[in-house]
Amino acid sequence: WNVKEITVGFTVVRRDETRSAQYGSARLVPAAETTKLTSEKRSDLTVLYHLKGSAAPSSTTTFHETLGLTLADDQDWHWAIVAAKGSPPARGNPAQ
Repeated sequence: WNVKEITVGFTVVRRDETRSAQYGSARLVPAAETTKLTSEKRSDLTVLYHLKGSAAPSSTTTFHETLGLTLADDQDWHWAIVAAKGSPPARGNPAQ
C-alpha cells in the first residue's frame, strides 16, 4: 500500500493520586489514608493525531508530530494506529 495519511491515538494513563509506597509485593499506606473514602480514578487523556506524509509500498517512513505535553519518566502511555488512508500498489508491482 502507498500510505498517505494515518491517525494515531495517543493515551496518557492518569495514575491514582493516593500516597502509598511499594515494598516488594506489599503496598504501604499511611494510617491517615485508611479512613479516606476511595476516590474514582481520573479519566485517561486520549488525543488523536492526524498525520500526513507518504510511504511507498514495502518501504519504511516516519510520521511525526509534537505532543504538546511533557511526560514524566515513569508516566504510562500507549499509542495505536486507528486509521490509515492510501492506495494499493500498482498491479504490475507485486507485494514483496
